[in-house]
Amino acid sequence: MITVYFCYIVVLSDGVVKESGRPDELMKKNGIFAGMVKAQAEGQEWALN
Repeated sequence: MITVYFCYIVVLSDGVVKESGRPDELMKKNGIFAGMVKAQAEGQEWALN
C-alpha cells in the first residue's frame, strides 16, 4: 500500500522536467511516475528465503 503525503510531483530526467502534476493525474498518464510507483509496489512483495 502506498500512502501519498504530497500534492504536486515533478519528475526530472537528465535535468529536464518530464512530467509534473498531482499524483492521481500522473498515475492516469501511466508515464514515468506511474512506472516508479508500480515498481515500488512490486518490490514490496519480494522476499529473500
